[in-house]
Amino acid sequence: MIMCNLKYVFLSIVFLPVIILQGQETTSCDAVLDQLNEPDLIGDFYQPPLPMSTVGSQFLYENWLDGDIFLSNKNIVKKKIIKYNAYHDIVIWLTPLNHQQVKLDNDYIDGFCLNDKSGVTHCFRKIPVKYDMSFDSITVFGEVLHESRISLFAYRKVVITGYEVDLTDYYRDIYDLTTLYLFKLENGKTIGFRSYRKRDIITLFPDKKEMILAKLREIKQHRFRTEADLIKITKALNEVL
Repeated sequence: MIMCNLKYVFLSIVFLPVIILQGQETTSCDAVLDQLNEPDLIGDFYQPPLPMSTVGSQFLYENWLDGDIFLSNKNIVKKKIIKYNAYHDIVIWLTPLNHQQVKLDNDYIDGFCLNDKSGVTHCFRKIPVKYDMSFDSITVFGEVLHESRISLFAYRKVVITGYEVDLTDYYRDIYDLTTLYLFKLENGKTIGFRSYRKRDIITLFPDKKEMILAKLREIKQHRFRTEADLIKITKALNEVL
């Protein structure tokens, strides 16, 4: 079900200690639940950032895309119009009810897939991430780049890198996309890295250095520049580790 709160609009008048409740009609939660008829989707109403209030975007893809949602109860909710907010790490569902936006509760989602306009499907799955200088890990949605005994994920995280001040002294946060790559091993352990450099990747498996280098020479993988190269390297790792 979708859990939500009634919304009211308040108007405050300067110098008057009066708050007026605007008398416009609001849709009750019960009415929303009855009309949407999606008992497996749990979340709350979502208020997107105001247009022009930021520089950059919180979303991985700005357009709404068709997608499937994989739930923790093993059910699959198919063909929904969704977005991935990579700043808050949440999935937003554009409902057919007056285009109301709903942020879905991560506790009830194992993953999701987005189908972009070029016909490519991007699938995301929950994966533990441990940041530098932290003893604890958090669970986030990582994009599946390759899945095998050693799997490759990309955690695409939007972060605030600064702010911009306009002529009216209005502050706007600047959003930029960062990527942390992760190898997920058979035992469930994850190893994170940000660089494509061969030396950095091989350092992650020091006891297998010579075997990895030999395999890379065999497949003539000399370039380490793109995610496609990284996927090829992951396939090679699966053959020697």
